[in-house]
Amino acid sequence: MYNVNRMRYIRGYNSCITEINVQREQDEGEDLEINQSFKEKDHHYLYVAAIDIGTTYSGFAFSSHKDFMKDPLKVYSPIWNSGHNISQKTATFILYDADDNFHSFGYEAENTYLELLEHSEEEALNWRAFYNFKMKLYEHEIDDLEELNLKDDQGKTKPAVTIFADSIRYLKNEMLAEFKKQGLSTLLDEVRFVVTVPAIWDDRSRGFMISAAVEAGIQQDHLMLSLEPEAAAVLCKEHHVAAYHETNCEDILNFDFGSEFVVVDLGGGTVDITTNKVLPCGSLKELKSARGGDCGGTTVDKRFFDFLKSCIGTDDEYEVFKQENLSDFHELRQVLEVKKRRTGKYSSKFVSLTISPAFAQKMDPSKMKEYDNRISISRGKLQLPITFFLSFFEQPIQDVLKCLDEAVTDEIKSILLVGGFANSEILFQAVKERYQHQHVYCPPDSDLSVLKGAVIYGHNTDLVASRICRAWYGIIPDDDFFPKNSESMRHNFYPLTQKGQPVTVDARTIHRFIINERCDKDSLFLSVFSTTSDSIPTSDSKDLKRTITFELGIPPRTNAQKRVIELAVKLNGTEFEFKARVKSRSLAAAVSIKS
Repeated sequence: MYNVNRMRYIRGYNSCITEINVQREQDEGEDLEINQSFKEKDHHYLYVAAIDIGTTYSGFAFSSHKDFMKDPLKVYSPIWNSGHNISQKTATFILYDADDNFHSFGYEAENTYLELLEHSEEEALNWRAFYNFKMKLYEHEIDDLEELNLKDDQGKTKPAVTIFADSIRYLKNEMLAEFKKQGLSTLLDEVRFVVTVPAIWDDRSRGFMISAAVEAGIQQDHLMLSLEPEAAAVLCKEHHVAAYHETNCEDILNFDFGSEFVVVDLGGGTVDITTNKVLPCGSLKELKSARGGDCGGTTVDKRFFDFLKSCIGTDDEYEVFKQENLSDFHELRQVLEVKKRRTGKYSSKFVSLTISPAFAQKMDPSKMKEYDNRISISRGKLQLPITFFLSFFEQPIQDVLKCLDEAVTDEIKSILLVGGFANSEILFQAVKERYQHQHVYCPPDSDLSVLKGAVIYGHNTDLVASRICRAWYGIIPDDDFFPKNSESMRHNFYPLTQKGQPVTVDARTIHRFIINERCDKDSLFLSVFSTTSDSIPTSDSKDLKRTITFELGIPPRTNAQKRVIELAVKLNGTEFEFKARVKSRSLAAAVSIKS
């Protein structure tokens, strides 16, 4: 027996589960009447707010329904102050105090922690700082991410769901404070929240984000997900349509009907690529499954700090030095982030990075010279030849181009680069040189493309018409029931969806299963399994995962009745919904059911 809790959301997966009570319906030819339960209740949201937890930077944006109707591009996002400069997003950095209570998030958390390290390192060691934690959801293979613990920069652990929930809660509260500051009076019930996720994430990672958002105080029926590159595509299309109306210039409209384009979301942790087509109605259709990998901007950081490690000593020596100089490491990480964005292959001959005296004393000049004899430390600056500094980008750029090669065809007109890593001049140049027959475009405020596009999508979900299914979903029949249409079944696996095939958003399909007339149970369990394998799975495929389990009550069978399980499947936004019930039909009516 499976452990099933009725009427609940299975944590770790992004499919909504609803058990439908047994109904005995005798009307001939009656179909499955669950359209109303599938259809989202009409709800007038006064505001749509998007929250983006990125690997390196995070933020929020919102707009009112009134402003959206006048100008979809009128989306508000705050300006964040790091203490050294202002930016469009804040740092993904969360801090807990000595009692393990949430203290702060963003630049405030980062600066507070640096001050603690500088003034009282002993006290700082009792506090807990987490950053770059989003990538852990991509890296870990455990089935239940809510059991995942993350390590702070001192090696102590904390549940991942708590860290994500506290981060989302902070941004939600900051957004509500901004409402009040602008004199806007609204209730949470009047706000639709959109949480952005990478398109390459699997069900468990997406479901984890839903769980974290709910724990942060967002009602699930007011919550939806938006795929990050898809949201950026929505914004870029709106930008070009607006520009076309302002100038009436045909050349500026790269999103005319039928045009195909690629969106590359270059984040700190992952690179997320989608291929889309503009339909005659103006909506977007996904043409290929999302692709990408862990080759975002932080891979440049890793290669840089690997270089530092080799110049400092062994792995153990490096870790000891790092723990003794955490403040210096965080400051150097901030300096590197600025240099990554501003440096191109046509920059000056050297890249200069400010380092602390501790670094200057610890780094071995002879080991630095093994890399390039022009590397030096002078007046508190680490001087790196531009060619050597750009070598940190070589492998990440090659990985990005490899992913792009799989997505770009001759039909592609435009390549849109968005996200924080898109601001890297050297990366933009590399993509432009590789794809000279496509229009390579980095929109204004590329850091905010995902956030603002998610807000627009939250106001009008019809902007995305169809998506490519990323997995097989199916049923494994047993002795108690079998599919009415057995021709679709292969190797005792009945597919509900097919990986790689387009699925229309909000379209519903119904699958029927006949309960064995010999089954005398009061209830049975119906499980939906999933796998991302390329070929159709079998019932004994090792990578099958149980996504959903229904416990369905069964009415006793009479000689004049046939019992039928009806399972409805619908792509609701970015998530599949499954609903099921058992019906008793007269034998005459059962024969007339259309598949």
